[in-house]
Amino acid sequence: MKQGEIITTQHNTTYLTKPIKEENPAIIITGSTSYVGQYFVNYFKQQGIQNIYAPTHAELDLTNKQSVDEYVEKTDFGNSKHLIYLPFVAKFKWEPEGIPAIDLNKDGIDDEIFETTCNTFENMVDALEKQINKEYKTLTITNFGSISKGRVPYWQSFDKAHEHNKKFLENKVQSNQNINGSYFFVSSIYTPNEVLIRPNKLPQTMVNEWMSETEIVDAMGPEILAADYKWKEVEIYKFREEKQNHHNNPEELLKIWEQDMGTGSILFKRK
Repeated sequence: MKQGEIITTQHNTTYLTKPIKEENPAIIITGSTSYVGQYFVNYFKQQGIQNIYAPTHAELDLTNKQSVDEYVEKTDFGNSKHLIYLPFVAKFKWEPEGIPAIDLNKDGIDDEIFETTCNTFENMVDALEKQINKEYKTLTITNFGSISKGRVPYWQSFDKAHEHNKKFLENKVQSNQNINGSYFFVSSIYTPNEVLIRPNKLPQTMVNEWMSETEIVDAMGPEILAADYKWKEVEIYKFREEKQNHHNNPEELLKIWEQDMGTGSILFKRK
């Protein structure tokens, strides 16, 4: 492996005995106005896919189950017999003490993160499942989480919420023969927001260390469109020899974040 190379590895892949054949699937993207979401919309357009549905927050409140059901029911997916759903709606909170800021139901996941990351995903998946069951279509669902996989104590709610979504998705795939799924574990992506919260880190350093929006789209896009799998898990990251194991050392990671953001940042205020 070369320094800066994008590494893609598959795990736990189950292939379909008969791959899905659909030249122009219908693609539903929530969170399409996010930085990465916009690049995926453009990517699928470049692939010649015409049926792309990307409702904005102003058009659809994903936390409202009834509204999501009504949106999907009234949407005309054209002649596409295969739907693909990608969610780019999630919330991140820094948890310096390793505990949620708001956790009224004591499930270990910050309530705001759960609503934004989990409820929105479940509402859309449930609505799409009802639709394909009525119209004899197939559905591929994609979701993703951090490649840290719960090893870092400072964003436990974020990781636990995505693990919740992964289990929810796996259950849907196992219980419905017309639903396929893929789950991606991805490393840090260079976005304008990351630049803003890291005033002490040179942008060029971030470019060298993190994946760009183009790199993540080019790596994930073909994996998503491949119609030969029932379930697969994929890790995608930029190889950095000196930092391959930094998620296993939370204290070292904390030092890096403090250096990048400044110790005066609200993220590092301790009780």
